Amino acid sequence: MRQRGPELSQPPARAAAIDATKIPGISTGDQTHQKLYSLELLRFLCAFTIVWGHLGAPMKEIAYAGLDTFIVLSVALSTRASMRHPLRPFLIQRVQRILLPWLGWCLFYLALRGALHGPATMFTLTEPLWLLVGPVIHMWFLPFLMISAPLAYSATHLPHGRVFGGLFVVLTVPLACLAYYFEWHKALPVPFVQWSFAVPPLLYAITRASGRSLGPLFILIGVLTGMALAHHQEPALYLLISALLFEGALRIRTVGKWAQILGDSAFGIYLSHPFFVMVWTHWLDFETQKVPLALAVFVSSFLLSLALIGISRLLSKRGKKRRHSPA
Repeated sequence: MRQRGPELSQPPARAAAIDATKIPGISTGDQTHQKLYSLELLRFLCAFTIVWGHLGAPMKEIAYAGLDTFIVLSVALSTRASMRHPLRPFLIQRVQRILLPWLGWCLFYLALRGALHGPATMFTLTEPLWLLVGPVIHMWFLPFLMISAPLAYSATHLPHGRVFGGLFVVLTVPLACLAYYFEWHKALPVPFVQWSFAVPPLLYAITRASGRSLGPLFILIGVLTGMALAHHQEPALYLLISALLFEGALRIRTVGKWAQILGDSAFGIYLSHPFFVMVWTHWLDFETQKVPLALAVFVSSFLLSLALIGISRLLSKRGKKRRHSPA
């Protein structure tokens, strides 16, 4: 399918308002911005913090900031595709990158459940909403990214006027605070309680990727103020930390291409680490050896992710050779 450049997918005035700091790694007009591998490195570090937090290691709260940053990066790194493609090809691409791996890992964990507890357990569904999660609770993240993909696409297609920007902030701040309220009081079932925590960083990322200069700052100030008035400012502080990490990574230009493979491994680490938790807890005690357990799980997940990336690339190369070989 023919790809469209940003000058064809949006008005010229809108394209001119975007630069490398506002939406990293995209082309606008005749100027091509260098890809920021610092974002890939940050994605890898976020995967580490999430594993670290899930295992309850010291300062486990960093996982919340890591998760927020993961969401911000997911939107930021998808902006290049959203600028070059109409909505339908963009969504097809997200299905290939998010939904298909999620389905593959669902089959893996279902097979593992069947092997450990009997084949009948593979088809036991006690709560229909778990169809939006998968066999393992940590997998809620990928369906959320898939369902929110149209919103991520909208980030580079929103009107750029001040009136719209002001209205967007006015609507976004109370919505983000309300989402944190529902997550705080656990007023929603799985996975909606997890999605509630993910909504504010998603809204922040959409505003940030839309190229607005003050909108993201106003959202941070509004959410911090609102949650402080509600005496529950912790999630807003995690959002602030994730914003600072993202802004800092945007300004680091010294990270080389070596970080690309680290960023590519992040989803594999996230999806495979529950399996290695089950493996390593046979030798390491969950309660008394949290640090070595977290490190062992992370390294194992990283190595498996690298192996899967290598296999995927090998199969892709072979497929291309077959398509181009004479019949």
